[in-house]
Amino acid sequence: MKPDALFSAPPDAKREAEPGGHYELRANHELLGMQKVETASVDETKPWKPSLTVDVVKADGSMAKGIDANTPCFAFRDSQGRDIVVTAATAGHIDALHIKGQDLGSKFDEPDLQALFEDAAARLPEGLADRGGISTFSIEMDKGMGSEGLASLDELVKDGLVTADDVALVENYRSEVQSLNREGDQDKMRAFVDAFNTDNPNAKIVLSLIRDGQAIVPRAISPKRPTTKLFVMMGPDASGTKQSIYTMAPGRDMPRHPIRGQHTSREKVFDEATFQQSADAWFDNVMLAQE
Repeated sequence: MKPDALFSAPPDAKREAEPGGHYELRANHELLGMQKVETASVDETKPWKPSLTVDVVKADGSMAKGIDANTPCFAFRDSQGRDIVVTAATAGHIDALHIKGQDLGSKFDEPDLQALFEDAAARLPEGLADRGGISTFSIEMDKGMGSEGLASLDELVKDGLVTADDVALVENYRSEVQSLNREGDQDKMRAFVDAFNTDNPNAKIVLSLIRDGQAIVPRAISPKRPTTKLFVMMGPDASGTKQSIYTMAPGRDMPRHPIRGQHTSREKVFDEATFQQSADAWFDNVMLAQE
């Protein structure tokens, strides 16, 4: 199917592209307004286990089962007619985690995916279709984007939200946490987190499992913070022929998670250097979530 047969401007677009904007938002009307996306199957042959198929609750409440997870849901079309796609799986991920807020982390002050992507289309930088590999960046949106669920330990200490003693306590466990994340053994991770949090009931920085138990990260018991920034992560789509949005969240340029699969190539080669960068970044920065 030709792209123009699949995509067109959303019929109830809430805004026109701002002057100087480089993209037009396009939508797959079969999935527009979908209520929920759930993973139905994953590709077990790849270390990061991407979704193969998803079940979608459509806008009218009907269920579409076994849809290809890489089905385009939205696209940012540049002046040369090239689409940067948002798949059904990615749209569901952003909606569940960062709009409906069903997980630790940042949450948008956006009513739905369409509103978020309309705002993004007006501000995304030019030339994204030409980028190679995986890239992350943060954009100043000049409006409130929501609450950011990430902060550096330095700024939390400076603002008096945690103490140097709180930092020292969790720092004692840095190497052990990183080792568990490197091994990827979820049962051991869960037991370690439970033991740490039980043994340190008054800690201002606790340990949390994220992304369905795939990694341990520190979490400060502190409210999320308002932000005017938009974080974007993107890279090649499943075919390798065009760029695809991997995730969006309100806030700063976020380090990749210390999840083993995210640092393992298609050839199943583990990249120790990038993993260590992420592992250190997720101890210098912590998630924010009030009890």
